[in-house]
Amino acid sequence: MAFLIDPKLFASNMKYFRERQSYTVKELADHTNLTTAVLQPLESGTLVPTEHQPTAIASALMIKHGELTLPRSPEVEYYGSC
Repeated sequence: MAFLIDPKLFASNMKYFRERQSYTVKELADHTNLTTAVLQPLESGTLVPTEHQPTAIASALMIKHGELTLPRSPEVEYYGSC
C-alpha cells in the first residue's frame, strides 16, 4: 500500500506547529533524530515525507500524527461584546 501525503499540506502544518512551539528547525531536529537537511525541504514542501518522519515530528511537537497530514480547522477568533 502506498503512503501518500500532500507535501504542501504537510509543510504548512509542520511550520505552523513548529512555530507554535517556538522551535527553530535546528531545535526540532534535536528532538526528532532528523537533520535540518531533511527538515528544511519537508517544511518547504519540496520533499515528500517518508512513512516514519511524520510520527517523529508529531511526537517532538506534542501533537497527533493527523495534525501534520490532514487539513487544519480554520482559526477561530473570539471577540468581546461590542
